[in-house]
Amino acid sequence: MGTGLNGTATAAVFAYHDVGARCLRVLLERGVEVRLVATHRDDPGENVFFESGSANLLPESEDELSQLGTALERFPDVKLEIQGHTDTRGAASGNMRLSQARADAVRTWLLSHYHGIHDANLTAKGYGETQPETKERNEEELLRNRRVELRLLNPEVLPKGVKVEH
Repeated sequence: MGTGLNGTATAAVFAYHDVGARCLRVLLERGVEVRLVATHRDDPGENVFFESGSANLLPESEDELSQLGTALERFPDVKLEIQGHTDTRGAASGNMRLSQARADAVRTWLLSHYHGIHDANLTAKGYGETQPETKERNEEELLRNRRVELRLLNPEVLPKGVKVEH
């Protein structure tokens, strides 16, 4: 994952890499968006795992998603867009479908395990290969483009004093 921050007036993206799962809750509570990597079981150091070429979440993802679910229950008015992204391997149309399916899988998992999260507050959107983070010159850069990002849509509902970084 890259180390840069970018975003819009209403949302920010925090490049999430090599940050322990426990930090996820803290980052969200501070209004910083979190990037989860949609990766394979054998890719080290990542936190949300899917079967290769599939939207099937692997059990190794549960700790990370559980921490996110707990944080979202603490802030029931927070609205997130769960964004799926892929690398450029394969057909663009297939990558678009896969990215949507992976974003949907994360959303579905959260809603099925955390009943304090309002389904209207989580949207899932697949972006396929349209928003690459890298130029994919090597395997690591391919991996960095396979990710799930969480975009905070309404930072104004966070507690006073919480700053959203852009």
